[in-house]
Amino acid sequence: MKEIVTIFCTQLKIEDWHIKLGDGVLADSILDRIVHRSLRINASSINMREIESDL
Repeated sequence: MKEIVTIFCTQLKIEDWHIKLGDGVLADSILDRIVHRSLRINASSINMREIESDL
């Protein structure tokens, strides 16, 4: 069987996803499949736009 990979890139913290998805059974179902079977890479709180900007 071929493995399928999905990549999610977001600026939201994972703990905020549930609220954005509607805080119900559907959100629980989506998050069970995405979050609990995932490899997470956290780029920390560095904002390269602020570092590279002349502002």
